[in-house]
Amino acid sequence: MVVALPIFVAAYAVLVEWWRRALPSSPKEHDGHATRKVSVVIAARNEEANITKILSDLKAQTYPDFEVIVVDDHSDDETFALCERIAADFPRLRILKNSSEGKKSAVAAGVKLAEGDVVLTTDADCRVQRNWIASVVADFEENNADILASPVDMVDVSSAHQTLFKRLQRLEFMSLQASTAGSICRSRATMCNSANLAFKRSLYDASAFDGNDRMSGDDVFFLHYVKRSGGRIAFSFSPDSTVYTLPNETLSAFFSQRARWAGKATSYKDADTILTAIVVLLANLSIIASAVGAFFSPLYLYLFVLLFAIKALADFAFLRTYAKRVGMAGVVAPFEVVILSVVYPFYVLVSAFRGLLPNSWKGRRM
Repeated sequence: MVVALPIFVAAYAVLVEWWRRALPSSPKEHDGHATRKVSVVIAARNEEANITKILSDLKAQTYPDFEVIVVDDHSDDETFALCERIAADFPRLRILKNSSEGKKSAVAAGVKLAEGDVVLTTDADCRVQRNWIASVVADFEENNADILASPVDMVDVSSAHQTLFKRLQRLEFMSLQASTAGSICRSRATMCNSANLAFKRSLYDASAFDGNDRMSGDDVFFLHYVKRSGGRIAFSFSPDSTVYTLPNETLSAFFSQRARWAGKATSYKDADTILTAIVVLLANLSIIASAVGAFFSPLYLYLFVLLFAIKALADFAFLRTYAKRVGMAGVVAPFEVVILSVVYPFYVLVSAFRGLLPNSWKGRRM
């Protein structure tokens, strides 16, 4: 066992460094201007507190030719009514009610209604910059992509003060985004986030979500379908492409969210994604095992310090490189990376276990 633990952590460090070296040397800047028709699709359920903000951001977009489609997924608050009022002064906005149930079917309904040959998806609780559509579509065309993932930053842009808990969430979420970017740059795409995703509408029509019938997972299962079909997958490193999503307010909400995400893993069929999940899990279990062993043997204490240092340094280098590439260099603070490295192995274990249990979201079982 003593021999196996450093092997698992070394495998993780090699994987992360392999991804890091694939990232571009600097943030992406655009020279040209895309002009194709674009459809922005938003699935919304009980988002009366947020929907007006994202629609205000979209109303201010600089891109010349786009429409916005909001699909209300059986909200029992004022989401649909607010959209109706906004639509009176926002002719680009189209709204409909989802005839089926679940985010995946709501997105599908929006895509079916879309007139653009390129679809952008985001979430109702997100915020976007005024050049978001222009930047994403420019990268989409420059990469000749079938599907383009773009950065998502977990931060409340309306608040000047971020608690330590929220800053750690931002770093942890950045690690997922960095992994997304690194794996895509290595042509081994493992995941993406529907909060900031662009794709050819025709591909989505045919995808059938990788043959999966889960109510969620509209992003990752679709990505795996495109990958399996030989589609071109790219990542946008332009700072203007970044979408901002809200962090969780409580630890309970945080673990519920991560458990929902982890729960989809049992349905993954993509070999790269499964292998990555195994490497990450074994590396973090190795940290935990060495920490527990340190209470019984000095050998395990030395091993824990070594494994912790290897993983923390690999994570710090990866996060710092990714943050520089997407224009967020100031976000990665060494002290906060150390704190995250301490709690991360235990968080992974808890999330993996909770992901095996039934989960719910906004009153629905997932």
